[in-house]
Amino acid sequence: MLSGTLGYTMSRLQVPIIMILILFILSGCANEGSRPGYALSENGIDILNVTKDDIPVLIKCLSLPDHEDRGAAGFALANLGYDAVKPLMNVASGKKYSHEARLEAVKALGRMGSAGSEAIPVLINALEDSDSRIRYTAAWSLGGIGVLAIPNLITAADNAGNHSVEMIVEAFTCIGPDAVEHLIDLLSSGNEVGRLIAIKSLGELGAYSYMAVPGLMGLLQGSYNHITVDILETLYMIGPYAIQSLGLVMGFVDDKDPEIRLNALKAIGMIASENSQYRMRYSTQRDYRVKGHLLPPGSFRTRTADSPSDEDVFACIESLARDDDERVRVQFLPALKMIGTDRHIMLAYVEAALHDDSSTVRGAAIQSIPYLGIYGSSLLPRLRELGISFLAAYGWMDGMEDIIIAGIEKYDYGEEALPALAMAMEDRSPYIREAACIAAGELGAR
Repeated sequence: MLSGTLGYTMSRLQVPIIMILILFILSGCANEGSRPGYALSENGIDILNVTKDDIPVLIKCLSLPDHEDRGAAGFALANLGYDAVKPLMNVASGKKYSHEARLEAVKALGRMGSAGSEAIPVLINALEDSDSRIRYTAAWSLGGIGVLAIPNLITAADNAGNHSVEMIVEAFTCIGPDAVEHLIDLLSSGNEVGRLIAIKSLGELGAYSYMAVPGLMGLLQGSYNHITVDILETLYMIGPYAIQSLGLVMGFVDDKDPEIRLNALKAIGMIASENSQYRMRYSTQRDYRVKGHLLPPGSFRTRTADSPSDEDVFACIESLARDDDERVRVQFLPALKMIGTDRHIMLAYVEAALHDDSSTVRGAAIQSIPYLGIYGSSLLPRLRELGISFLAAYGWMDGMEDIIIAGIEKYDYGEEALPALAMAMEDRSPYIREAACIAAGELGAR
């Protein structure tokens, strides 16, 4: 009886199992057709063993509807190197081809490296293309070709149009530190547009542009007011390696143009941040673009006897806490943090900013409170006035308990922290009350 029942059950299951197997096989066939390179094999191309005889078919495959198939064709053409350069140039510059086909052709030329150098003029023209994808890919490809593209880029910089200014900067950035010495020459020999491109490109290369600082200082001292903001932005991005420019930059905090004051303040904060936590974070920010290149020795960012002291820097920017421009006041507290201002001093400026008419300035003050450590607790009454929802937007209140405990453990605060802890023990948040008790226990155990 049992065997009969089992046999009947198995016979009932056979049909669904067979159907599942059929569907599995069919789905496998469907997936076969969607694999990258499958459409190429249908055109007689072995993606792993292409030769120059396959170039005409591969060029046609750049217009296939599936982007993975187009990418596979472009990758194969790039691997063929010099033999594929001219056909790819024809596609990249040809109006009869689709944007997608031209995009893959431009990308393939960049993958070739120096072998694609013959296509540099075509890629320079592509920097002005109406399709932003092609413009950015052309800049990347010029970077892939490397230093061989620099002479053409410098020529293009002197005649740059609206689109290509940004794209030429991107291309120089992709080339990396090898472009710096050429950009320094462009600072002095280029026309107005060429100088602007050099300034922006040097900024994008960050600390690796340290050798350009004297040239940038010369422009800053000259009658080039229309590019002052761009130079200050570049010195900010070079950071502590622009230390020799600190005194000069400090002279711009009293400028009548708020845009110049703002960028001078930002630059001062970053340049003077040699001993702060910001220096290490910034000096490695762009390493992904400049593999194989080392940053200059630490002596390049060390202050000399003639450099402004920390006290000089603080006295220079202090008046900006009350600047008429909201953006300058917003940037003031981050600048104080970057130059390592003592927390006792910082507290007074944070408290004043919490009473500012501008909600943006108040927000900057709230974001600065973790820097104060345990002393931030004394600001709780004012923070309550501003409202919990406002605080929650900055994620400050949720982390207050950690700030209180860290202030005791990390910064080794002593009895001077007791008034702040007493206030925190009466807070309406149970987490803050608990953290204050733990911190007080830490103090009592010493």
